[in-house]
Amino acid sequence: MELLVDQTVKVVGNDEEEQYDDEKWKKEKRINSHKPFLSVHRAGMMILTCISILAVDFPAFPRRFAKVETFGTSLMDLGVGSFVFSAGIVAAKPFLKKPENRFKPLSGQLIRVFRQSIPILTLGFIRFFMIKGVNYQEHVTEYGVHWNFFFTLGFLPIFVTLCRTLQKYTRFSVVGLGIGLIYQYLLSKFGLQNYIQYASRTNLISANKEGICSFFGYLAIFLIALDTGHYILPTDPYYAFRENRQNKKPKPKKLAMILFSWSCLWWLAFMVTMLLRVDISRQMANLPYILWVTAFNTTFLLLFQLVELYFFPNYWKTGAKTLPQVVEAVNTNGLAVFLLANLLTGLVNISFRTLYTSDFVAELILSVYLFVISLTMSTSIDYRKIKEFAARYPKPDGVSFVYGTAGFRTKAELLDSVIFRVGILGALRSKKLDSKTIGIMITASHNPEEDNGVKLVDPYGEMLEQKWEIYATQLANASNADVLVNVVKDIVAVNDIDPTKKATVVYARDTRPSGVSLIEALEHGLTAVDANLVNFGIKTTPQLHYVARCYNTLGAENSYGEPTEEGYYKKLAIAYRKIVEGLPRLPKIKVDSANGVGAPKLRELAKFIGEDILDVKIINDDINTRGKLNYQCGADFVKTQQRVPLGLVLPAEQRAASFDGDADRIVYYYNDSDGTFKLLDGDKIASLAAGFIIELIKVAGLEGINIGVVQTAYANGSSTNYLTKVLGVPVSCVSTGVKHLHHEAEKYDVGVYFEANGHGTVLFSPKAQAVIRKAEGKTPENVSAIEKLRALISLINQTVGDALSDLLLVEAILTYRQWTPKQWDLAYTDLPNRLVKVVVSNRHIFKTTDAERKLVEPKGLQEKIDRLVQQYKGGRSFVRPSGTEDVVRVYAEAATRHECDELAFKVSGLVYDEAGGIGGRPKETMDSLKLRPDSGNRLHTTSAFDFQSSSLSVAAKTMQRELNKLIGQTDVQNRRAFKNEMDNFYYLFTRYLGEHKGSKLDWDKVKEPSPEQIIPYDSLLEIDNGEHLSKLAVLKLNGGLGTTMGCVGPKSAIAVRNGMTFLDLSVRQIEFLNSKYSVDVPFILMNSFNTDEETKRIIQKYEAHKINIMTFNQSRYPRINKESLQPTPRSPNSDISQWYPPGHGDLFDSLYNSGTLDKLLAEGKEYLFVSNVDNLGAVVDPRILQHMVDSNAEFIMEVTDKTKADIKGGTLINYDGIVRLLEVAQVPPEHVQEFKSIKKFRIFNTNNLWMNLKAIKRVIEDRELALEVIVNEKTIETGEIVIQLETAVGAAIKHFKNAHGVNVKRSRFLPVKSTSDLFLVTSDLYSLNHGELVMNPKRLFQTVPLVKLGDEFKKVANFLSRFQSIPYILELDHLTVTGDVTFGAGVQLKGTVIIVANQGARIDIPPGSILENKEDIKPGLKVIKRINGIKELSSSELRVSSIPTAYRNRILTSDVNGNQPTTRSTANKNHNIEIIDIPQTASRENTTAKYQEKYGITFYLSYLARWPDLFCVQESPNGTLMGYVMGKAEGRGKEWHGHVTAITVAPEYRRIGLAEGMMQLLETVYKGYFVDLFVRVSNSVAIQMYKKFGYTVYRRVLGYYYSSGDNEEDAFDMRKPLSRDTDHQSIVTNGENKKVRPEDL
Repeated sequence: MELLVDQTVKVVGNDEEEQYDDEKWKKEKRINSHKPFLSVHRAGMMILTCISILAVDFPAFPRRFAKVETFGTSLMDLGVGSFVFSAGIVAAKPFLKKPENRFKPLSGQLIRVFRQSIPILTLGFIRFFMIKGVNYQEHVTEYGVHWNFFFTLGFLPIFVTLCRTLQKYTRFSVVGLGIGLIYQYLLSKFGLQNYIQYASRTNLISANKEGICSFFGYLAIFLIALDTGHYILPTDPYYAFRENRQNKKPKPKKLAMILFSWSCLWWLAFMVTMLLRVDISRQMANLPYILWVTAFNTTFLLLFQLVELYFFPNYWKTGAKTLPQVVEAVNTNGLAVFLLANLLTGLVNISFRTLYTSDFVAELILSVYLFVISLTMSTSIDYRKIKEFAARYPKPDGVSFVYGTAGFRTKAELLDSVIFRVGILGALRSKKLDSKTIGIMITASHNPEEDNGVKLVDPYGEMLEQKWEIYATQLANASNADVLVNVVKDIVAVNDIDPTKKATVVYARDTRPSGVSLIEALEHGLTAVDANLVNFGIKTTPQLHYVARCYNTLGAENSYGEPTEEGYYKKLAIAYRKIVEGLPRLPKIKVDSANGVGAPKLRELAKFIGEDILDVKIINDDINTRGKLNYQCGADFVKTQQRVPLGLVLPAEQRAASFDGDADRIVYYYNDSDGTFKLLDGDKIASLAAGFIIELIKVAGLEGINIGVVQTAYANGSSTNYLTKVLGVPVSCVSTGVKHLHHEAEKYDVGVYFEANGHGTVLFSPKAQAVIRKAEGKTPENVSAIEKLRALISLINQTVGDALSDLLLVEAILTYRQWTPKQWDLAYTDLPNRLVKVVVSNRHIFKTTDAERKLVEPKGLQEKIDRLVQQYKGGRSFVRPSGTEDVVRVYAEAATRHECDELAFKVSGLVYDEAGGIGGRPKETMDSLKLRPDSGNRLHTTSAFDFQSSSLSVAAKTMQRELNKLIGQTDVQNRRAFKNEMDNFYYLFTRYLGEHKGSKLDWDKVKEPSPEQIIPYDSLLEIDNGEHLSKLAVLKLNGGLGTTMGCVGPKSAIAVRNGMTFLDLSVRQIEFLNSKYSVDVPFILMNSFNTDEETKRIIQKYEAHKINIMTFNQSRYPRINKESLQPTPRSPNSDISQWYPPGHGDLFDSLYNSGTLDKLLAEGKEYLFVSNVDNLGAVVDPRILQHMVDSNAEFIMEVTDKTKADIKGGTLINYDGIVRLLEVAQVPPEHVQEFKSIKKFRIFNTNNLWMNLKAIKRVIEDRELALEVIVNEKTIETGEIVIQLETAVGAAIKHFKNAHGVNVKRSRFLPVKSTSDLFLVTSDLYSLNHGELVMNPKRLFQTVPLVKLGDEFKKVANFLSRFQSIPYILELDHLTVTGDVTFGAGVQLKGTVIIVANQGARIDIPPGSILENKEDIKPGLKVIKRINGIKELSSSELRVSSIPTAYRNRILTSDVNGNQPTTRSTANKNHNIEIIDIPQTASRENTTAKYQEKYGITFYLSYLARWPDLFCVQESPNGTLMGYVMGKAEGRGKEWHGHVTAITVAPEYRRIGLAEGMMQLLETVYKGYFVDLFVRVSNSVAIQMYKKFGYTVYRRVLGYYYSSGDNEEDAFDMRKPLSRDTDHQSIVTNGENKKVRPEDL
């Protein structure tokens, strides 16, 4: 029944199929339709239904159980209603998972629902035609002539969707009951009941009157059940009705109480209908029937749940929900059971006269009938068996697994649980693909012998579908058997897998000793799901790919071959013999098999070919001795080491080849006559194969077959020239990566590609194969060539790179041509080549085209390179920027090694000069090169250090020696981890030696970030659905101590609010986030060795909290003696003062090395939010996360507007087009003051960072992360001056794609670095909301007061002792306190308050005092009067009367009696514009002078706080104030614009261009699409001036200005388009006639 019901669920809920991920599984923990008592109820109902539909046809069946004709009840009457009720319960699941489903547009839902209802309606039509076709007995009074129950089920979803619109106002149960009442009223009062019973069947409606009318009763039942499901399905029955949905613990007793209440209610309602003498009728599905079915089912559910609760408590306590297999089978395969039962019932009725059979025969038939159904169900998945087997293979603790391109690969001892689960997945994959054969290979290729791995092979030999890689990862990381079973059930449900289908899996392993036990684990996994096992034994990986494809094409027109090892050998041997038939055999070839599986398989293949055809000597064929696999042998070793493998003696010009451990790669090589090693790699093999195929096609006389070779830019130029100019074959160049190569090769009829490592193949398209197969030669040469082409198609393994197949391909071609390896090599000679890396300040200025072979930008550089290249014979060079690192790769070729190197370094010099290279300039002579004498003509890579020195400095060597001593003293258990730390430290140290000194920024290139590099927060999409939070992890930097604030231990343990610490608040934030959005965001702490132990002790108190807390340690580096440049610790256990944590830039390495990164990725996490633990404003913001996803950004830095308190904070800059973090330590001394200015550098880094976890893994594994070295000098307790080398995490922004900043509100930056900060966060300025500090809404403007507390307040203990209570500071602007000062309780601080207690003096602020704008408070203060003075200015000369503290050198005062204010200046007394305060009132206040607008102080301060860079003052040379402008920026998208709020010029300075200059300044600050302003329509002088500036009228705002007497005046909204508005969409013509009201703005 579940599949039938689930189809209804899918239709009703519009639960669109989604990719399986970890979030979906976590939701299942809260919204779990697999409730045992519910499953038993549904399965029991289905079993009774199956029995009854056949049994009712026999006389032995009690008639009281059969369906009644009109009025009354029976067992079968209850069954049909219960079926609908059950469907309604599980239909609640989509609403619980996605509440927004119910509010989607109705039209779209109806279309989707109708489309999804088609399968059920189709079953209705099938049943109708079958019944009529065989003249099967039926009762037309049940549903009508044409109608049947499938039509009722099919139309239910459509009508339920229509009822969704009512759910905004009421519950589904109320809607259902309302439908029932209305329907009963129509039956009783409007004659509908008589119509159903007595009306003639004259048309389609009357012919089906019973089914059509009863439909509304079933609709009511379904809706009531749908509401009931909202209680039953979640673990918490009130989950759906909570305002904030929380992940509560299971509450089975609460659910029992709810079901009991519902049962009583429905039985009571049913009794009322009986008292009203309304007869119950299943035929009409009237109100009594609706209530009766509902009451019975809620009662049954209650009883089942009570049995489960008190007799099977483990179902709730342990989460174990495995039921008897019959129950599980019926639930899982409900549709199949129902249809099978109907078919068998029809078959029995056609075969027997059931009404005349004896009881014995009836019971016999029923027994056979049930046996057949049960036997069919026995083929479904037995989850108990999975649990039993899983208990043998528990997942190892602390290890996470990720399925990648090579499958799972790690240490063999960790893999048994993984292999077991892969077996389950392989069987499920087979079932999903209609029982196609799936392959599973246990191998680790060229990895060391102690490793192993496993990968799945899809039916045609291709890699596993990417979606299923996620399932593999989820299964491998399931923590226990119960979780594993739930994941399996999810896979089955999400993919609509029919578990009754058979699964077939063919599997094999390589020769690794660990493979024996792992095969056993695999077989147990396959057995657990009753798969057909095909053990292919010890095989090569390509052989498994081959046999998988063979099984799935067996007997088909495109059959790939015989699915056996012998069939594989025969296919290759026959093809090989056909190609070389009649040709002289070549001399012996030596094949290095890497002591792997390739050795015995090549030996077997050679037997099928025959020694007379192929003479091969196999070396490194010891597959029995431990430790030999891949040891100094194999294809990977030969390629990377450029020498013959261990154990091979290779005479001059004898060819040899090497396989890798699982025989899917091959490289050839030989020694020249002078003993020089010559490698014949993928380029050589591809050229050889292409030439041979071209020749055969030409000789065969075939036309219409195009052949191509695919290469990358790194392919040697000689190979490309040979292919294009000699062979005349087209060559495609693509970006690096086998997926690009394979995809491009498929575009040709015959596509050839090989990677340099020897992995490759030839692809023949179906068209090419058909042409070759049908070809008929006219001459013997034609026929021979055609036969060889046909043999070639069979010889090449097109499923995957195959060392055996590729060996025969090369040998066949060499035999055909009778070539020696030297002759093959001489077909073309690889040009000497060199690859150089140039470290640059900005790689983004380099733009390429032509598959990365030509530079487009910088302009002119390619021409310079071309001129250089022309000077060298055979010269070729291209420049390619790195994808993530500020490095440019320079590739060069030339005729000789000397010329190649010279060209490489000359081009590198051009790049260095063009891009502002970092470090020493590349030398253009060979003097700087320390080349290997045997470098030959192969490619070698140089590092950035090649530009500075060929060897490390003495200091570096000394450091290396001392570090090795430390490593040697470490115990074996910890040595590997310690060595990793020391290696990373040494890398940092060598960078310090080589790069730090003299590595300066070019200050002229430091620019303000572009609008695309800094996105305003207000422009982000407003969301609050937490769509991507399931993929998020939160990390707090927790390495600091609280010593600077006088505390002991981690700073995060300091109490900051209501007795709660930083950690407490962070935990509350994450808990609230998880409960609000129903997610499981893990909380991660990066500790240092200073904080780790104490932090782990503290977080034990959170064990009862529903939050996943992880910790890992950042690195521990040795301090460096400044004079000797040697490490200060003498042993790994030296005093803690000898070590230091290397800054939060170490996050990347520590996250990776600790395994936390892989663990997060395995759990499905993709994004990481990082912040300092003491930043109380750093809470998760779904808007920023959504923006990160939408913009495909790998790194986002939150920045905020800089104030004078932040002048030393790092800022984002545009440096040659790339966004970078600039710290004050990087600024040249002569520009430090400029850096501290808030005019040019208006933002700073909050260290709230959003990162892509996969991108982090990429940049680490590619070793492209190179953060700026920060040198920190310290004097330790011994008096020794030491150096600490540190990095900043924000500096990594330059290494990530689409990285940028988001300018956030100041409220997201609330660090507590000192007691001054502690003063603010503990005051009434903030309130606490779920761990988040929220600015008090009573504060008039959202700026933070500037607070400076003296040294007497520095330590937390002293700070607390000086305040009886924290003062009220809602109206405070500035507070400075120095000296011995104490505060009584209830003190209020307003405006600017400065308190100075001279040395030896003491100031005690009395309780209840109010300090407002008090300066220089002296000792002895007893009473403080409140200042209430109001200051105001009117001036008809100014459009805006005044501006307060925006100007420098002004002190605003008032006397204590509230008299009129005075204005005094600390600078020039001759200002023509006086700066004074204004009443705190709303804008556009009543005015007495035309054109004058007066605003409150809060209006100005809010602008000043939010847009300080849009306040501009013009001063004359003598300091006289000439004018000012103020504005703001707002809008989003193409409405992003600046606004001129006020502009004023003193009369004596007008008409000299000041206004225009200030306007232009404002127009350029935020680079919007336009600038606008408002002006009175009567102010013609101003209007004409603005038009002169380029402004036009956009619209007329009616009644925008008003003054005394309620007189109103209109305003013109004038706009000026800026350069970003290229089409001038922001302006209109005749804007004077476009009229709007102020409320429409």
